Amino acid sequence: MSDSYVAAIRQFLVARANSMRSVLFGIAILGFGPSLPSVLAGPMVHHIESVLPRCGQRGTTVEVVVKGTFLKDPREILFFRPGIKAIEISPMEVVPRQSMAHGGWIGEQFRCKFEIAPDCPLGEHPFKVLTATELTTLSTFWVTPFPVIPEDEKGHNKNDSLATAKPIAGDSTIYGRMDTNRMADLDLY
Repeated sequence: MSDSYVAAIRQFLVARANSMRSVLFGIAILGFGPSLPSVLAGPMVHHIESVLPRCGQRGTTVEVVVKGTFLKDPREILFFRPGIKAIEISPMEVVPRQSMAHGGWIGEQFRCKFEIAPDCPLGEHPFKVLTATELTTLSTFWVTPFPVIPEDEKGHNKNDSLATAKPIAGDSTIYGRMDTNRMADLDLY
C-alpha cells in the first residue's frame, strides 16, 4: 500500500471515531437531560490558534511551534495535501493562559519539524493535529519556492522608512506578522 493510501485511511478512521464520539455525547445529553452537570454543556474544542512560522521553502525542513487550546499529547499531524511530513513532535513548557484579542486563548504549545519535499505543491496546505483524544480544528501552512526571510522587529521603527529599509534579494518570501498590541506596523524592504 502507498503512504498516501494509508494516510487517507487513517484520516477517515480518525474522523469516523470523532463523529461517533459526538453522536454518543448527543445521546448522553438527550438521555440524561438536566441531570448532567453544567460542565458537560459544551465540548472542549481542540483548537490551533497559532502556527509559527506560517510558511516554508520547498525542499527544506522548518521548525514550527503550534499553539492553541487542548493540544496536550500531540501524536501526529495530518496534512490534506501531499508534500509535507511532520517529524519530531515534542511538547514544550506549559504557557500561562494567553487571551487573544478575538476572545480565543492559548493554553498549550508543542514544537515539530515540517519536512517539505522538493516537489511539494506550492501554496496553502491545510492540516489538523491528532492528539491522544481528538483531532484539532483546521489550520494552514504555506509553501513557497523562495527562501523565507523573517521580518525584523528587533527595535522600534528599525525598518519603517525608506532610509532604514532592509535590503533583500529578489525572489524572496518575507515572513511577517501583525501584532494586535500595536496600532500600526510599517515595514519597508
